[in-house]
Amino acid sequence: MLPLLPCIAGGMLITAGLNRKHKVRTLTVQALSALSTKVAEKNITQPAHLKNAITQRLQGIDNDYQSFIQKRLDPLLGKTRSVQLQTAMNVTTPSLLSKYERNANRRLGLGALAMSLAVCSIALPPLMLFAVVLGFTSTLPTYQYAWQQWKARKQLTALHLMCIYVACMWFGGYATFGALGSLLLGIALKVNAVTQNQSKNRLVHIEQCQPSHVWVRYQGDELEIPFDQLAIGDTLVLHAGQIVPVDGKVVAGMATIDQHQLTGEAQPAEKQTGDQVFATTLLISGQLDVCVEKTGTETTAGQVEQILNNTAQYQTQTALKAAQLTNRLALPTLAASAMSAPLIGPVGAITLLGANSTFATEMSSPVGVLNFLNLAAEHGILIKEGCVLESLNDVDTIVFDKTGTLTLEQPCVAQIHTFQDWSAEQLLAYAAAAESRQTHPIARAILMAAEERDLSLPPIDPVHYELGFGLKVRLLEDVGANPAKSSAGGTGGSDKAVVTRHGDTSHQPLLRVGSYRFMTLEGIPLNEEAEALVEASQALGHSLVWVAMDDVLLGCIELQPTLRPEVPQMIQQLRERHLDLYILSGDQEAPTRQLAEELGMTGYFANTLPVEKAERIAELQQAGRCVCFIGDGINDAAAMRQAQVSVSLLGATTVATDTAQIILMEGKLDALLHLFYLANNFERNLQHNFRFTSGVSLLATTGVFLAGFTFAATEMLFFVSMMGGLGIAMMPLLSNQKKALTK
Repeated sequence: MLPLLPCIAGGMLITAGLNRKHKVRTLTVQALSALSTKVAEKNITQPAHLKNAITQRLQGIDNDYQSFIQKRLDPLLGKTRSVQLQTAMNVTTPSLLSKYERNANRRLGLGALAMSLAVCSIALPPLMLFAVVLGFTSTLPTYQYAWQQWKARKQLTALHLMCIYVACMWFGGYATFGALGSLLLGIALKVNAVTQNQSKNRLVHIEQCQPSHVWVRYQGDELEIPFDQLAIGDTLVLHAGQIVPVDGKVVAGMATIDQHQLTGEAQPAEKQTGDQVFATTLLISGQLDVCVEKTGTETTAGQVEQILNNTAQYQTQTALKAAQLTNRLALPTLAASAMSAPLIGPVGAITLLGANSTFATEMSSPVGVLNFLNLAAEHGILIKEGCVLESLNDVDTIVFDKTGTLTLEQPCVAQIHTFQDWSAEQLLAYAAAAESRQTHPIARAILMAAEERDLSLPPIDPVHYELGFGLKVRLLEDVGANPAKSSAGGTGGSDKAVVTRHGDTSHQPLLRVGSYRFMTLEGIPLNEEAEALVEASQALGHSLVWVAMDDVLLGCIELQPTLRPEVPQMIQQLRERHLDLYILSGDQEAPTRQLAEELGMTGYFANTLPVEKAERIAELQQAGRCVCFIGDGINDAAAMRQAQVSVSLLGATTVATDTAQIILMEGKLDALLHLFYLANNFERNLQHNFRFTSGVSLLATTGVFLAGFTFAATEMLFFVSMMGGLGIAMMPLLSNQKKALTK
């Protein structure tokens, strides 16, 4: 469909105008009626009032037109990508059009109307005057922009060449071709507007992580107040599942906090009285009273925000390579046209001016970009702006965030260590029973492991269930004081005598599940073997969940980060592309190094603070690397802004998805392989396109000098060049649709 885009766009707009003719007439009558009423009632005689009323009515008509284009035409230019943009930006309705998009829509409409009137002027010649006025009006902003570019750079570009050529058509008696030029320019502007990043101006705000209301402790009671009334020194009450909205010091309570979105640390941190907590971190379990020390931009996350918003995203503002080449050819083309005027006459000189690939390239390149953006969208990859496709071909270094990117948020059970002759299955069943009411990642990992082993969970007393630094629950079973492992088997592998009692807690075993510190605080005796396990797990970056029955330590469950299943094969294939691969993490040295060695990465950066991540990317760039950074958290955003190409996954933090130029909509990293494949095909497509249009341009130039080609002949060749260029640009998308139909 897109190879016929000029005709279709004009036809759609004309058809829309005919279909809405009655509505426009009604709006006009309403406007005149409103004006008449206003004059009669208020005795308005001053032109300013009339002008304001007309302006308001025209704005209403323009809004209707913009809405029509957004709902009817825009989906034809990439419905899947449009839906993905709304999903990534977390909106349910089409986004508000930018000033650039609205202007592009207007110029497309004016160009289509000018071309329609020019065609109709064959039967009604007076209509040509209106076509000239509308066409020139639609191209006037281009002349203004070209003049601004000239004043700023003093450099002749393809845009200036286009302006000169179109002006020659308007004032040289070729108004129909001028109208066609205004339509084509409007289409090019519209396609460019669609390929722009609609969310690139959305800055990061710490307010995204702040609730509307919070609970504070006042004279022993808990009061709910608006967050904006929270003051330094207030005592904030936080429960499990809440995001910490401030920086502060714990004054009461115990809790486990997930800090990986801010610091990149995989292992949850345990907080008690005197410890610091930070905004944007998540309470996994427990409860805290926090004395507020910093809010808003003063917090650690707020400082990251300021660094991010003050860091200019690395992004070239130049055109595609093919367009850059046409810019370099603009001055030689103009000089050749001027010098040839004495030989072939003024008309021949103008003809020679149009016998080049500039205009066809300017038309086909944006369409090619749009097609590849839509191809990526069909494969679950949202590319926000077209220039990223070309940048991907220059990438020689990929840097991955570790936690949440290479690994999943939820850990997995690595080993189960038992003492006192308890079986691993029974220990896991008790831990799962205690965690059955929790929803944090550690609880989900334990419950999943129990489900995979098809374990029956012992019943717990819902009345005696305490949540603090760890979990304390009463089992509705009496397992005896000294359970021993049974050789005969049975549930959990012990020959315990089970006696269910309700109401009487004296014979209900007290089950404790939590961290090493929690066991210490509860007075559970810890042996040398337990201390050795703690030291070994810390070196590996693993976490331990300890289980105790009454005052006896039964053992622990060792959890390790879960590597995404697609990562090993993806890394191998990226290495086959001769790319350098790095891990950039705020996690500890040992687990980061271990993962890097396991995957065969080029190198790694560990213990990296959020404010230092962008510095690491800059160091690679200073060494001559073109960097693609892939991350998912607030702590990754500044590095994403610094990198030439930035990628995130759907489901990551809003900050990350807003900052990223590319979002993997299916949340799987193996989409990177198809992304680089598309980028390579995009470059080849541009090269084929430029060769074709340049060949036609050479034929037209030769014809002007040797065969006396007229203006009409070169315009016909231009049309062939443009349509051929559009066809080449469309080939990948048409091929993809053909494959889809044959499946």
